[in-house]
Amino acid sequence: MKWKNNAVAIVPSAGHGRRFGGEKLFALLDDKPVIINTLLALSEVEMIEEIIVVSRADLFKPLWKLIESYKITKVRTIVEGGKERQDSVYEGIKSVINEPLLAVIHDGARPLIKAPIIEKAINQLLASSAEGIVIGMPVKDTIKEVTGEFIINRTHDRSRLWMAQTPQIFYYKSLLEIFKLAFEDNFYSTDDSALFEHYGKQVIMIEGSFDNIKITTQDDLKQAIALTLR
Repeated sequence: MKWKNNAVAIVPSAGHGRRFGGEKLFALLDDKPVIINTLLALSEVEMIEEIIVVSRADLFKPLWKLIESYKITKVRTIVEGGKERQDSVYEGIKSVINEPLLAVIHDGARPLIKAPIIEKAINQLLASSAEGIVIGMPVKDTIKEVTGEFIINRTHDRSRLWMAQTPQIFYYKSLLEIFKLAFEDNFYSTDDSALFEHYGKQVIMIEGSFDNIKITTQDDLKQAIALTLR
């Protein structure tokens, strides 16, 4: 039986945290591990009926322990990730059993996402003719393009530039098709929506929040802690 008017969340969390200097998923934020903050926010979205976490095999046991401790019942499974982020997301996509309408891809290390922003993005996608939607923010600074020798050769029009965040939300059928094509063509990108762009599919942008930072370094964690204390 296929799901209707619902979504699966795929949460890539397979990184090694080298720049962070440890397992950033388990770092405490607002008295809870980073990954738990992320999963709880996704669980609050009514349309998301199932969450698939993609991680390293050595983290399965501690992740399940945390998920059960916080009673996050929407997490159906944890699957092993691949070499690159794109590989990990594809493993999550392929592990879906009952086909949903939408797939919500969200970084495990973005713990400050809020359910209302996700719901707004879902509703805007459903009301459009696009294949997907990306949550992001307009850039504040002037963006310079440089050569390999750090010589400035172009200044971009800031009014048309956005920083892409996650979640990135797509129709599941389209997502599966696009990822299959990308792997057949050996086309890789660090951004899910870039695959859709590559194959000529329309993806729209919606404004989120500058608070929706990704925890990559210790400084990011300090910033996230400060944001929760405002």
